[in-house]
Amino acid sequence: MELEAGQSSLPIPSPQDLENQIPCQASVKELVFSSKAEIQNIPKGLEEHRLLVFCGPCSIHNTSGVFDFTQRLAELASEVREDILLVIRTDFEKPRSMVGWKGPLYDRELEGSSDSVGRLCVARRILASIAKLSLRCTTEFLNPMLPPFQKVYNLYGCTGVGAVERRIDREVASGLDMPIGVKNNLVGEALS
Repeated sequence: MELEAGQSSLPIPSPQDLENQIPCQASVKELVFSSKAEIQNIPKGLEEHRLLVFCGPCSIHNTSGVFDFTQRLAELASEVREDILLVIRTDFEKPRSMVGWKGPLYDRELEGSSDSVGRLCVARRILASIAKLSLRCTTEFLNPMLPPFQKVYNLYGCTGVGAVERRIDREVASGLDMPIGVKNNLVGEALS
């Protein structure tokens, strides 16, 4: 599988190969599994006293900045956990980039490189580091080929503005074992 035509001459590893190379700890899998119920219960009003807050950078491309932010967010999440469930955005793709930079998963250093395999590994290591801090992660799934590589760390996902109108993206979202947020269409109208 290639992330995008011409992006890499190296074959992309399978999700299982990546899991073998960079395994997800059992404690992290349990945190993600148990948090899926929390993230569903709060909007339903089953945890009336808690808020669900998604926060974080627009894209995960500055590794040192991300680690500084996640350390601080982990401390805050611990302090407010009784009242607020903080979920960090871990977007490795840019949702509104029709032309230009598509995000750190495709070109992390903004220099036009094509090491998609290396960046896929970097993304997984970043997610693993964030999860070790007991932070919950969410991402916007844009490329329908990528969810199997990231879903083990994400307890919530969303489809992008353009993706909500594409059948393949809706099908991918319906196959994920996590709550999925669906954004409005490009005109800004809610879809029925």
